Amino acid sequence: MAVEDRDWIGQVIHSARESFEGIFDIRTVRLLLLACLAFAVAFLAGTKQPLTSARLAGFSIGNIVAGIFFAFGFVLIALTIASGLLTLRRSELDSADGASPDPSAAPGPSTVLGGQLVLGIEISRNVIIYGAVALKQVGNHGDDAPPLATVRMEELVGTRTRTLEISDGSGAMYEGLASIVLELLTHLEQQLGRQITASGIAITTPSAIDIRSKTLVSTVGPLPVNERVADGLARCLYDRHRTRMQQYFGTPESPVLSEQDLAEKIYLDVDARSIARFDLHHRSQNHGGWRNYACVIVLEGVGAGLILNGELYYGSHSSEGEIGHTTVHLGPELVGPGPRAQPVEIVACDCRLPGLHWESLSSALGPARLAAACDKELFDRLAAAYGHPPTSQNLVRLAEMCRGGEPSAETPREIQRMATEDARLGEYLDTVLQEYARILTIGIANLVNVLDLDHVVIGGPFVRDLDRLGFRNEIWNCWNSYVLRGQNAGYSFETFGKGWQGATLLFWDPAYRRNFILP
Repeated sequence: MAVEDRDWIGQVIHSARESFEGIFDIRTVRLLLLACLAFAVAFLAGTKQPLTSARLAGFSIGNIVAGIFFAFGFVLIALTIASGLLTLRRSELDSADGASPDPSAAPGPSTVLGGQLVLGIEISRNVIIYGAVALKQVGNHGDDAPPLATVRMEELVGTRTRTLEISDGSGAMYEGLASIVLELLTHLEQQLGRQITASGIAITTPSAIDIRSKTLVSTVGPLPVNERVADGLARCLYDRHRTRMQQYFGTPESPVLSEQDLAEKIYLDVDARSIARFDLHHRSQNHGGWRNYACVIVLEGVGAGLILNGELYYGSHSSEGEIGHTTVHLGPELVGPGPRAQPVEIVACDCRLPGLHWESLSSALGPARLAAACDKELFDRLAAAYGHPPTSQNLVRLAEMCRGGEPSAETPREIQRMATEDARLGEYLDTVLQEYARILTIGIANLVNVLDLDHVVIGGPFVRDLDRLGFRNEIWNCWNSYVLRGQNAGYSFETFGKGWQGATLLFWDPAYRRNFILP
């Protein structure tokens, strides 16, 4: 809500808060105020009697210190209110003089898109995750701080999900996306009780994209290759909801919104980079992180978002981070580890390039493929018991059962019997997971060795499941065998899931603005 919509006292409090957060970290301010309050209570408790000379002479050092903090607390509050009054008055003068935004300020919806409200949509293979945020630049964090550190994000609509029917085609896909946009805008209008104006729609996808033309270069989701996503969604929204789109996305300067105008307010990015952008924003907000690191996301493919010299890296064609397409084997077959290993045919990568790509074995699909290579006879027995070839998730759950975990209600009886009676099964699954950890480590180590990274953050739902089996220790057992000496790089596990929020930060990213917006 804008400052001018508040009453006078509310304006002072609002302005004071924003001004004060620009000087101090807000958590520090809260701790100082709590400390002052505690000492003030101690001071008052010690001065219930009249301040006679005898009483004053009996004051302890503690009473005096409490008094000092009591006075400091009042001074701190007075400075806060004064700072808010000055900020409020300055904003009124700027408004009266028609002052324009500082062009050197960190880019954002308020200077580029014309507002603060941004809708975020994350398209995966089988689900859509979405929400809405308000973004605003606050404070002065110094010239050396990443501009993302100056952005405050407030979730107006928390994460929602919708099942995706891949077989419906691109037309039905755009219908679904359009209904999500209307759902978010209608909810916000009802929640805030007034008409709203949105700045843009940010979409993130696992597909490789051309960020300038907003086109899918390759696809792993429901939309075809060479699809111009922004144009398709804008056409669907404009054809079916033209009046409402002009209401939500029009501006006082351009109240009549064309289909092309709407398409220009829709932005596209890849999921790994969006997740890395949110991670960079979160760490910069908390004054932590590394100058050079990578976020490696393990899903049904493997991608990475790269942060180099404190900024997100895009490359020349916005296709950086495709580490899953590193070629690791050129032959037509793969032989796994162990005495019972047999050759298995290599599964072709979605990109259709020759050879075995790293993500074919390091993605969430990798352990199932390795299991067939390690012991084909035992793998076939598991497939017969499950009624289908075991998935990687099946193997993780089975490994937990072999270590004493309880079976789920859906676990076939034959699988339960094998987990308790077949001693070879536990050793087989350990071999598969150890080989998977080795292959995942090799690819990450290559990234560290080439770029001299400080750290690698590894995440994804499947990695989280593996960590219940001590998977990070398996990574450590391989780490020093493949990372060059002297790199001193580390790794950690995170539960990623902020892709749509990271997409909304696109226009606050100075590297994006420098590479794809400014001439």
